[in-house]
Amino acid sequence: MKNRTGTLILAFILNYFATCLLQDCSHAQANAHMEFASAQETQLLHEKIMAKGFSQSEINAIFGDERSTLEWDIFKPGKKRNYADVFYQVSIERGKKCLTSNNVFFSKLEQIFGVPKELLVSIYRVETDLGMNLGKYQVTNSLFTLWFVRNRRSEYFGGELVNWLAICKKHGYDYYSTPSSSAGAFGHMQFMPTSFLEYAIDGNGDGKIDLLIFEDAMASAANYLRGKGWRNGSQIGNEKVILRYNSDGDYKDAVIRYARKLRI
Repeated sequence: MKNRTGTLILAFILNYFATCLLQDCSHAQANAHMEFASAQETQLLHEKIMAKGFSQSEINAIFGDERSTLEWDIFKPGKKRNYADVFYQVSIERGKKCLTSNNVFFSKLEQIFGVPKELLVSIYRVETDLGMNLGKYQVTNSLFTLWFVRNRRSEYFGGELVNWLAICKKHGYDYYSTPSSSAGAFGHMQFMPTSFLEYAIDGNGDGKIDLLIFEDAMASAANYLRGKGWRNGSQIGNEKVILRYNSDGDYKDAVIRYARKLRI
């Protein structure tokens, strides 16, 4: 059972959540050891959202939406990712097809940003399987859950949630229609909201930015990598840039290896 979070009005959201737990004993027992946002922390988040130009009625509408849920699955223990499937021959051929089918566009990005086209396709493959897996969660719910259920990065996710809501308001996105990873990363190249604000750009020239659009996602990723310090010929420095995209060493190695496969 997924539990709707209700509004950010202090007493209501806390009381609502407590009621949800009581109605769902399995979650109450499984998550009894967890800590949740206090009234003070909720008030602070509420104020940060209002500072982005939201009215109380808008906030109520967002968190009172029937699609608002707490994503308990996020906290289930998971296995460390194994990147073996990335290097199956069929996977490599799919990457090469993506590269050749969009060669003119990728060559343009490489000329503008200095980021190799093979690297962009490699990140695309590792992040979302070339757009086939954009995530089974939803941005607003993932970020709210990771803020509300206390963890060492709760404040970070709260900030990302505030930025995400501001992005939706500015660009006219539906608050509950964008798929994401468990951490709230979204789009073909899996951006966090803060990265969107800093690096997302219009890649197809339609005057809009939507990271669910292939061209926008690729151009934004190229802009991100350049902004983080990508420079051709700087192997050690560029490896550090890839680690800025994802801090896992195995991720970095997989991206580099797959990119090399695309050059063969």
